[in-house]
Amino acid sequence: LLELSKYELSSQPAALGEEHIENAAESLRNSLSSGWSVSLSAEDEIPAVTLTGIQLEEIVLHLGLLAADSAKIPGQLKIRLVLPPEDISKRFAGILSISASAYESATEKVSEDISRQSGVILSVVRSFIEEAGGALEYLSGPDKALIFKISLPRASFIRQEEKNIALSDELRTYV
Repeated sequence: LLELSKYELSSQPAALGEEHIENAAESLRNSLSSGWSVSLSAEDEIPAVTLTGIQLEEIVLHLGLLAADSAKIPGQLKIRLVLPPEDISKRFAGILSISASAYESATEKVSEDISRQSGVILSVVRSFIEEAGGALEYLSGPDKALIFKISLPRASFIRQEEKNIALSDELRTYV
């Protein structure tokens, strides 16, 4: 997980289709106890994102596990990918929500203290998202189960100045 947090500029952005998210959903189906079901819905024609395919899979897998952990009883883990609202569609390719709440919508934002409770996993996942130019929001349903909303950045928003970054001499000695 920590190795995957390194945003590699030479890596290919994920042409988002459903493939990477479906892979993560299948991993969740195999990882969660038998009381859980995993549902996936995705809109067609989601543009490519700056995250690599493996990063996207790791984000869905780990946030899915955290969301399931937050539920009081096993139920349905919902993964949903939709196009963003028009006002942010130039910056973001899609909005991904991962929820273990029995309710359809979030009722409140969760404090940033969730990072301390969830430890290094949430910190690393957050770094995947933010380094790529995305955003992560923590919410909860009326049942207090976690709902994660991830704004996935469009591939066209890779910062130009990052394309020319070279390794420092100090880092090069370790490679």
